[in-house]
Amino acid sequence: MKKYLLHIALFLVCFVGFSQQDYKIETKTDTENIRIGEQFHYEVSVEASEKADFPATLENLNKVEVLESFDVDTINERLVKKYLLTSFDSGRYVIPRQKILLNNKPFYTDSLFIEVATVAVDTTKQKLYPSKGIFFQEEVDVPNNNYIWWIVGVMVIILIALFIISTRKRRKEKYSEIVLPPLEEAIEKLKVLDVSKVNTQEEAKEYYSMLTEIVRNYIGRDVKIPTLEVTSDELITLLSLHNKSENLGIPKETIEGLRKFLQNADLVKFAKSRPLQEEMSVDKNTAENVVKEIQSIVHKPKLDENGNPIIEETPEMIAKKKGNRRMAIAVSVTVATIIVLTVGSMVYFGPKYVIDTVFRNESLQYTEKEWNRSSYGYPSVSIETPVILKAEDIVLPPQIKEQMEVGVFSNVSSSGFEIAVNTTSFKQELPNFELEAAKNSAIERLKKEGASFKKIDSDIKTINGNECMLVKAYFSFEDPESKEVYDRYLDLAIFGSKHGVQIVQISYLDSDVYGEDISERIINSIQLEKDEE
Repeated sequence: MKKYLLHIALFLVCFVGFSQQDYKIETKTDTENIRIGEQFHYEVSVEASEKADFPATLENLNKVEVLESFDVDTINERLVKKYLLTSFDSGRYVIPRQKILLNNKPFYTDSLFIEVATVAVDTTKQKLYPSKGIFFQEEVDVPNNNYIWWIVGVMVIILIALFIISTRKRRKEKYSEIVLPPLEEAIEKLKVLDVSKVNTQEEAKEYYSMLTEIVRNYIGRDVKIPTLEVTSDELITLLSLHNKSENLGIPKETIEGLRKFLQNADLVKFAKSRPLQEEMSVDKNTAENVVKEIQSIVHKPKLDENGNPIIEETPEMIAKKKGNRRMAIAVSVTVATIIVLTVGSMVYFGPKYVIDTVFRNESLQYTEKEWNRSSYGYPSVSIETPVILKAEDIVLPPQIKEQMEVGVFSNVSSSGFEIAVNTTSFKQELPNFELEAAKNSAIERLKKEGASFKKIDSDIKTINGNECMLVKAYFSFEDPESKEVYDRYLDLAIFGSKHGVQIVQISYLDSDVYGEDISERIINSIQLEKDEE
């Protein structure tokens, strides 16, 4: 879309009918770079055959000063007027166009730049650039009503808090001691005991100590009775009483087998008997069978009144269920918070505003960010915009370049909002200028570029004391690259006089709900440089 912006900028060439003039005005300086306080020459020349009236001094120089105005001289069949200039402030300044009367008709010179530096500048190595329009930036305070970011901030804080809580719990669970079920623990420890490595009495004693400790630990955990600080006889008594009181159903044979196993172990540990490896293997198998039998009886499924098994939750199952419940609550709170804040924001701000805020719609950002006031081109156009416009390179045919200076400054956002300022300065005063003709030329130029207009409204208005032609158009345009057709609005503010034309041009998609307000604000901020007489 940026392509046709530049084409509109050149439409003046199509409707301004200059008669080819024979006057050739040359303007130059002997340098474009000086140090503070250094002097330089500014020179204006025309053909000696013409009757020329040069200004006695230069106008609108800002911080550049005229030290001396020399008499008109004739050099190489040209009338030459020189001025001695200087500046005592560093910066980049413009020497604006100056008015010259040729045969009693007003003409204007080109504008030039001068760079004033605080350090020495090697002008022999400094690349020279063609003259361009000056612009400056002035900050303008614009209220920011972006309340929705407070809501987004609250949502982010809530999510971060929930994430930290969940992470800490998972970390505790990760580094907490992993405890195996009683039977699995006992079986794993029994597998470690190796009878083949027992060769001495001390090794046999240690073997039976570990074997009985495994059995005692299992019974203590699974049957829930004290087993470590009691004797073998006391252990058998406690187990028998608990079996009867709790109606566990452990067979007498199993308890008797446990008694014999413990007695054999006590003989080895305290009477220092030396069992054979085959006997040790039998005792190990007895220990394993005892814990398995007790486990199968203690954990025998309980039946309900209908005879169906009752599944009892293990501590692991309970812990897992608690973790799932906590996670479900956290997720539910997060989702509910997001839904409440989202719905509340949409009710208060509107769905479109919330969606555009989340997805960073650039047109919405234009309405909320701080705007700047800048001046562009020559004659200068000062406007407030959400972004600084960039100068475009415009190549004019030589015969047109002798008649006018054209400046184009533009910006195209990602949302398709386009702003452009086009300025044209006539080197020869235009005898007749009509805003209607300028409008018609712009519209016709757009039609040639593929715009299909559906509606065009125009009226003469006054903006900040300057008369202009305001154009509001609605048209379709086919993107030359994607071949997609877009419906767009076009706003033109055309200012003109015998010295030049200034155009502020704004275009945006018809789906852009913020486009009209942004365009109206830009147009109402337009201020023009005072027309030279």
